[in-house]
Amino acid sequence: MEPITRNLIQIGTLGDFGVGKTNLSSVFIDNKFITEHLSTIGINCLMKDIKVNIGDQIREIKVKIWDTAGQDRFRSLSIQSIKSCLGVVLVYSIIDSKTLINIDNWIKELNEKKNDEQIFMILIGNKCDENRAITKNDIEELKKKYNIPYFEISCLNGKNINELENYLCHLSLRFLTKRIKRKTKIESEKNPLIKSDKIKKCFIY
Repeated sequence: MEPITRNLIQIGTLGDFGVGKTNLSSVFIDNKFITEHLSTIGINCLMKDIKVNIGDQIREIKVKIWDTAGQDRFRSLSIQSIKSCLGVVLVYSIIDSKTLINIDNWIKELNEKKNDEQIFMILIGNKCDENRAITKNDIEELKKKYNIPYFEISCLNGKNINELENYLCHLSLRFLTKRIKRKTKIESEKNPLIKSDKIKKCFIY
């Protein structure tokens, strides 16, 4: 079966310096773990074509990952660069409790500076292959506070990377469908010539 409907999905990454955002982006896009520790300067963009099975159809999507810097001096730039994204992956390090605490600050800044469009958020605990410094209770409190999906992964050994990719792609398509539906409904209310069958055709999930 030939894939249909290529949609551009833009995903941003946010989190402190050193939590593994760049490696997550690299593993997700190129299936490559970067052994050399390199700090992201400003913003880096990576892209990948992915085929997603939805029922009896195959949807082909182009995923664009915005890999942002975690240093304080780039904080405003990081937030600004992902304002147009469909969703945000919030990354912390399981071996550093401070990076989980700071997720609150990242979410607060994101909510203050994002545009009117709704975006989804996913919480990622990276480096689960190492000894953890964060309790399950700490994570549950944050998940409950923001009602946010959560994955623990290891960019080093690939644990849960495929599961995260599958979840992220399906969530993105569902969210994109809702966004298109909402915009088309607003347009139809302004212009009665836009009929309901046209609204139905815009659905992709």
